[in-house]
Amino acid sequence: MKTQLLPCLAALFLALPLRAADVTVADSLVALASSASGTKNYTFTDAASGQSITVAVTMSPYSQTPGEVFTVLDSSTHLGIGPGGSGDDNHIDSTEGVNFAASLVSTSAGVTASTVRFRIVSLGIRNTSNSTLRWVSSATSSNGFALNAEALFALDAGSAPLNGAPYAGELRFLANDDMQLSDAVTGGLGLVLNASFSTNGTVTDALITSWFTRDSGRYARIYETTANATAGTTSLTWSRGAVAQTLPAYAGVQEISSSASSVYIRTTGLGFHNMGPWYLDANKSQLFPNLPGNTATIWRFPRTPTAATSPTLTTLGAIGYFVDGVAMFDGQDGYYWNGTSETSGPSGGLWNRDAFPEEGVSFDPGNAHQEQTGTYHYHANPLALRFQLGDNVAYNSAAKTWSESVAAPTKHSPILGWVKDGYPIYGPYGYSSPSNSASGIRRMTTGYVLRNGQNSTVNLATTGRVTLPAWAARGRNRSATLAANEYGPSVAGIYTVGRYHEDYEYLGDVGQTQGVNFDLDEHNGRFCVTPEFPNGTYAYFMTINSGGTPVYPYNIGRVFKGNTAGGGPVTSISETVTTNFVGGPNVPVNVARPTLAGGNVTLVWSGAEGGTYAVESRSDINGSWTPLATGVTASSNSIARAVTPTGSRAFYRVARTALASFSNTATGTGGGGGGGGGATNPPAAITIASVTPNSGTASTSATVTIALNGGTNLPPANATPTSVTLGGVTGTSVSYNGSAVTATFTLPATAGGQNIVITFPAPPTGGAALTVTGTNVFTVNAAGGGGGGGGATNAPPPTIGTVTPNSGTANASATVTIALNGTNLPPSGTAPTSVTLGGVTGTSVSYNGSAVTATFTLPATTGLQNIVVTFPAPPTGGVALVITGTNVFTVNAAGGGGGGATNAPPPTIGTVTPNSGTANASATVTIALNGTNVPPSGTTPTSVTLGGVTGTSVSYNGSAVTATFTLPATTGLKNIVIDFPVPQGQPALTITGTNVFTVNAAGGGGGGATTTTAPGGTATRGTTVTVTITLPTNPPLPPLTDPMTSQTILPSSVTLAGITGTSISRPAQGTVVATFVIPGNAQTGAQNVVVTFPPPPMQQMGATYTLTGGVTIQ
Repeated sequence: MKTQLLPCLAALFLALPLRAADVTVADSLVALASSASGTKNYTFTDAASGQSITVAVTMSPYSQTPGEVFTVLDSSTHLGIGPGGSGDDNHIDSTEGVNFAASLVSTSAGVTASTVRFRIVSLGIRNTSNSTLRWVSSATSSNGFALNAEALFALDAGSAPLNGAPYAGELRFLANDDMQLSDAVTGGLGLVLNASFSTNGTVTDALITSWFTRDSGRYARIYETTANATAGTTSLTWSRGAVAQTLPAYAGVQEISSSASSVYIRTTGLGFHNMGPWYLDANKSQLFPNLPGNTATIWRFPRTPTAATSPTLTTLGAIGYFVDGVAMFDGQDGYYWNGTSETSGPSGGLWNRDAFPEEGVSFDPGNAHQEQTGTYHYHANPLALRFQLGDNVAYNSAAKTWSESVAAPTKHSPILGWVKDGYPIYGPYGYSSPSNSASGIRRMTTGYVLRNGQNSTVNLATTGRVTLPAWAARGRNRSATLAANEYGPSVAGIYTVGRYHEDYEYLGDVGQTQGVNFDLDEHNGRFCVTPEFPNGTYAYFMTINSGGTPVYPYNIGRVFKGNTAGGGPVTSISETVTTNFVGGPNVPVNVARPTLAGGNVTLVWSGAEGGTYAVESRSDINGSWTPLATGVTASSNSIARAVTPTGSRAFYRVARTALASFSNTATGTGGGGGGGGGATNPPAAITIASVTPNSGTASTSATVTIALNGGTNLPPANATPTSVTLGGVTGTSVSYNGSAVTATFTLPATAGGQNIVITFPAPPTGGAALTVTGTNVFTVNAAGGGGGGGGATNAPPPTIGTVTPNSGTANASATVTIALNGTNLPPSGTAPTSVTLGGVTGTSVSYNGSAVTATFTLPATTGLQNIVVTFPAPPTGGVALVITGTNVFTVNAAGGGGGGATNAPPPTIGTVTPNSGTANASATVTIALNGTNVPPSGTTPTSVTLGGVTGTSVSYNGSAVTATFTLPATTGLKNIVIDFPVPQGQPALTITGTNVFTVNAAGGGGGGATTTTAPGGTATRGTTVTVTITLPTNPPLPPLTDPMTSQTILPSSVTLAGITGTSISRPAQGTVVATFVIPGNAQTGAQNVVVTFPPPPMQQMGATYTLTGGVTIQ
């Protein structure tokens, strides 16, 4: 009997169809004009396949006067044409124009070169005289248009072929003259280019194709104990410690998607292999206190990695992901030496403990474990994953363990994962020669060795831990020489050499050579060819010794090779992407070739574990489908079913009809039918994080975005709020993306601070609606007021706060950051129209909503200088906002500075102790100096003034000045000015601290200790305040006392507005008390209080409680 099958979702391709790619890129006109010969290469990448073309574009000035060039105007936002200094440099006139040329540089494999087409979509132009222009190009015979604004003007509607024929275009005047090319348009990008081409659709980007998805659709499983492992008994749900995985979770990567610039993965963070068990001791008698959980992570990687120009240290937590969707951690365990003992914290210290020797006992046979929140992760050598990828690892099925194969490796290691900077990390084996794939295979050797006196290193056992290795100093941008309070512990007892990362030296720093004495650089990688990158790439390598034991730094060094700004976790995908893979609960049905035996047909298909499937057949291709088997339940991601044919000819299809509940939220707290539904009672710990914009004019329309804090407790992205109000006004056009709410309001007529209230519906699984309230988070301004930023008309105008640096050398270049104080600041999208320092106009001006940064060529005149910042009038009307800081910057004579290095930045004023006092009272004040260029200790200041009052009994010890003052009679913030003499009769060095001391009225308010509460309390600048903090209940509170020592468990850190608290106590489990010294120049307004507890034993991180806006500083 002959039986034919029609498998579900199967297709037969006789030839791969071509895929049409259409890609648009934009750039700055100023950047193109400033490039060599006015030429730049632009890459157009098809987001779906990763295939690309590169086009060289040239922009050149046309002029009837020989030798004229583009001139850069208005802080690098506009272009004119001129000889480079004469009067017509500021525009393009009727005898001038702009020429463009473009040519095809290269195409990637899979692109059909003959299909490449190109056009210039639009050009930014500034209208200065209502000119009429004509555009002619290879794609456009003639396009005449009139200038009526400063905008992007369309040029080519169609495109021109680029293979074998270059593109050309010219812009000329038809009537009138005068214009400028402009980047002052949408996004600051005045040139928009487009290319189209055909590809074969094959995905070639390893960042998309290297993820391990073979077993997608399988539930994650663990062995909870060694007895379970021996018996082969796995668990699909589990609970221990902080993690309760109450529903099964699918293993590994669930989805891969991509844009032209990024690749995103969605992962549960759980491995495909049977994870566990985990113990605290080598005898495996004490169970590890935590189990892994679904992390529901979205992670982004840059598709085009770039080498970093300044060092970025790795941090605690994930620094990338392995291709099975499991997190990659660096080699830290979260503990560091603080000068007297080992403590823990997210920022680490100078001597950071190594996780592998300290925590390795808690790794499972696959070499991974989890921290207290359940993030399963590898620090080193992911044996189970390497076995799945075929990377020279053996598996002992009886012992349920993996180990390095005794056989010699025969092929290059596969990609094991991707680091957040976009570079791949490979297994331990690479080509013997980095540039020759035929040079044989060998194990890559690290460049790190212990600082034990061998290999030309210092011997820490002899010298003590008194210096950092050179790599660690570079990574921190500091000297390797340590102060006494920075020394590490002596090498004795448990503090053996190798306990800390900084116990290792990089051989390249002690005279040995990469490629000769060792393979890998200080990042633990090299530039080389690999199977996935035959033309070469930078790649990290996971390192082991000849016996298979991991060796430092295990995966990557403590400093990233590349820029990390484009990589890391995201809460949602906010750009248009192509979906490259779906798996987990959404894995498609894939039917294998059927078998026929004994009159039965056996169908085998892959699908989602927990799914229910139906098999149907029909005898004719156009006939009706008849059920053969229903309710076929999948107990794994591979399903088989034997059916009996009803005739000599049959077609079959398989479809999923149901799916069991599964975990689709972090730590497995979600669930519901078919995987839907989050936690049934959303916690009340959700708060408003930021409001953009945070002010507007009364009775006008405003679209407002409200970002929320709450992590995994936030409502899902499909939970649209039922109501959003601002000052009692209900918003319209409400949307929610999983982390922020956007709504449009007609702002209230009443000026002043307004509340925002967001109401989410009750979850479908039951519970109550969630209401999130932000108190006074939006300011309504009276119509016509608030120049420059629309602040409240009854609020004081902004003032200049700290200036960093606040001094520099005459005629030198300095980039200065000017912090603004006040509740009436312009919104972050408002760029200043002018910033001057001593009358010199700054360039490269930026503003982030709280501070202005600009670069100046400092004035030739020495002494105190004013800074003036001008913001434009708000779009709703009003006047420009001018903020002046008087004598807030000191210009020093060249070569001055009290004998310090002349090219080092001048000193600045650091802490002032005390920083407040009572008017007309006597005060002895110590002023600490910051900087490497402070005067020597024998140099007594010639003058020290506080608010214009000259100090007496002046002394200086090389790092701080002490003087006694009769404090001024006028209250408020005061400057301190210190003048030092300079040898050889050069001008004095003047160091100014702006608003660093507060003079309080006699008998009131300032300087004395006060008390307040958080949340809801207030504090005054220039005072000492003791705050009683009521802690939130989520996350769960640590116990009040340690059950082993009976001592109170105190927070490791308490901060208010970034100010570290002292005299910390904990009178009750939910109450913490701390004292803060509020500087006179502290930021005013609602400030966060952050309480951090130390981690429990064998865990990396302690609980952190943030009280957003917990105390208002006045």
